[in-house]
Amino acid sequence: MMQSSFSPAEGFGKAVCGSFAALRFDDIPDDVMARLKLFLLDSIGTVAAGVFAPGVEELARRLARWESSGSATVLGRGRRVSPPSAAMVNAAAAHALDFDDQHDPTRVHSYCCVVPAVLATAEDLGNVSGEAILEAVACGVEFHARLGDACMESFERGWMPTVTFGTLASAMAAGKILGLDADGLANAVGLAYHQASGNGQARTDQTLAKRLGPGFAARSGVLSAFLAADGVTGPHRALEGRDGLFRLYLDGRADASRLQAGLGTRWYVSEFSMKPYPGCRCNHTVIDMGTRLHAEKLDPEAIERVQIYLGEVNYSTVQGKYDPELGSQVHAQFNAAYNLARAIIDGGVSLASFSDEAIRDERVASLAARIDAFVDPGIPVNATGPARLKVFLRDGGEIELSRDTMPGSPARPLSVNAVRRKFEDCVVHGLGADTDKVQELASCILDIEHSNIECLVAAFPAGQNEAGKGGEFEIHAV
Repeated sequence: MMQSSFSPAEGFGKAVCGSFAALRFDDIPDDVMARLKLFLLDSIGTVAAGVFAPGVEELARRLARWESSGSATVLGRGRRVSPPSAAMVNAAAAHALDFDDQHDPTRVHSYCCVVPAVLATAEDLGNVSGEAILEAVACGVEFHARLGDACMESFERGWMPTVTFGTLASAMAAGKILGLDADGLANAVGLAYHQASGNGQARTDQTLAKRLGPGFAARSGVLSAFLAADGVTGPHRALEGRDGLFRLYLDGRADASRLQAGLGTRWYVSEFSMKPYPGCRCNHTVIDMGTRLHAEKLDPEAIERVQIYLGEVNYSTVQGKYDPELGSQVHAQFNAAYNLARAIIDGGVSLASFSDEAIRDERVASLAARIDAFVDPGIPVNATGPARLKVFLRDGGEIELSRDTMPGSPARPLSVNAVRRKFEDCVVHGLGADTDKVQELASCILDIEHSNIECLVAAFPAGQNEAGKGGEFEIHAV
């Protein structure tokens, strides 16, 4: 997919930072704010779900050996470390089970980077209001999605836009908490760009490193904002310069105008999707169709084979035969055959679907072995929603299904009750918390504009290291 380019003049990056510096809590419309708070609830729930996940556990233990104290909290563990380290562990936890947000058109996961960066920065500063937290999250998420929209070719070029752009977005959000002006935000974003990386190889190789990417972004963003506050200067042409983001990372194939067009009136924040299922978003339409087949009482043993048809980018992300012998949660999360088989057999995909026992389930593996994915040339290359199935039955019958939209998207949003059930399941799954603790945390988040950072952190339950022992989230009233 080729994107038309717009070459910004010198001073563009600072002007963008000035626009975000000027945005205030009162500028956010009520409907956008309501959605923002639901996503904050969802994001903190995904942190809880991933506290003890493989990859996150090792990261937290390593940092515990290196840091014995600090001014920010590793959520669910109660340990205090430096703000960059707290942001890193909490962001990795938010992304670990792939249950976090996504802006489907640009494929960026923003809240998992931005929220941990904001919370860690706010804890260090102390007595930060809920309004300031919401303002910073809104600006960071908005900046992230707009960067993704400006640089639509980044995913196809091998970058991981969640991480690459999430580093800059985390710096923007943390800088807002610190009260940086346009120059300060420009320095923070410039310092973040100096560290920005993140490629798709960890996803392609389906390794635990995939889970840590948002952690690296949040860590670097927080560090950049604090250094900027301390007077360290960053490259002021981080976006538009000769070696800036647009030229170096995209060969100039970016539309920089999207960073400012309609800022303050069109809110990308309102265009995010909330995942109803854990695992790669590329699988969600396929899972949705699998749940329908389950509801129609299709016997898995009656299936001879299944063909999944996806757009090229989705296909490249979740294609391939499922191999239960790998014993890899990440492999299962990023495999269309596994997710469809699980949906047909169980009627959905839940957090429990990726336990060590579940990913070796012989019945699911047997059905997954009869499922193959293909590119559908009729689906736009970068489209996330559309997918179709062709099911061949042993008796000679055939079933064809197709859908263009995913549950959890703006076109098919989860109900408020469904979001709250998902949150509860995440907190119970990851921390073993009781209902009272779950509701206390939810109430604090949903009323955060009347509270502060200390309330939120104090309400977060301590984990019992019983990951995987919670209930199972199911969609109702999607």
